[in-house]
Amino acid sequence: MMINSTIKQACLILTVYFSIVIFLFSSCNGTPKNYQKGQSLFLQKKYDSAFIHFSSLLGENSAWADSALIMQKKCFIQMTHELMWKAMGKTLSQLKSRKPIYDTANKIIINTIAELLKSGREKDVFEATDNPNSGTPQELFFMAINKYLDDFLMSSDWEAGGDLQGHVIYFSREEFTSKYVQSKGKLLQGKSRNTVKSWHTGRVIYRNLRYEKGGKFKLEPLLLNDENYEYGENGMLQIINKDSIKINYGLKLSTSSSKKVFRRYIPEALRKH
Repeated sequence: MMINSTIKQACLILTVYFSIVIFLFSSCNGTPKNYQKGQSLFLQKKYDSAFIHFSSLLGENSAWADSALIMQKKCFIQMTHELMWKAMGKTLSQLKSRKPIYDTANKIIINTIAELLKSGREKDVFEATDNPNSGTPQELFFMAINKYLDDFLMSSDWEAGGDLQGHVIYFSREEFTSKYVQSKGKLLQGKSRNTVKSWHTGRVIYRNLRYEKGGKFKLEPLLLNDENYEYGENGMLQIINKDSIKINYGLKLSTSSSKKVFRRYIPEALRKH
């Protein structure tokens, strides 16, 4: 009996001991309250508030820092997809003193806005870009548009139709001095890929492409004026679809005589006959 009693007491002590160990282990490794609250707010699409709760974990609980950082990135991605420009701008302003996180957030926003443009949500992006009171810094929209343009225009050559049949252009980003452009830096230049009439290989035909307003882009087309070539001021480019662009030499884009349509160039060897 004494043996059985001793064994029972030992088992009880071991049970209590392991229960305490398991409790302490669970307490130390359980999900932090701020993380749980952040997740709850994230699911409610309150991404700016969720971001604050995830931020609190970066300094005080390193075990959850990586997960919190991933969720912070998701907050910015979702705010962009949901067009929550004011909430995002407010969140960004709170990060200016934390440069690494601030820079990372800007890159995420730029990349996500560029993805919106690729996915067919141009109207949403251009409306926000044209609105100086959207809440999100306008330079982020312009940087995203430039990224989108680079991916779109520089991924292939472009072949003209109509009276420019046989002319092929390509785009590169370079700095080109112009009296019409006040901003500095590298802009997209449309250059001739081949030599056809006055279009010599490498010659800049469409100069200084940049975003204007309403989803349209301004450029300076090369024009013949009194037997001399010079660049015009009021050219415009508009993206028609994923494989076509329309360039206007100075008149309204609806005027058929002034517009030139270019389509993605397909090498002869790859064309279906």
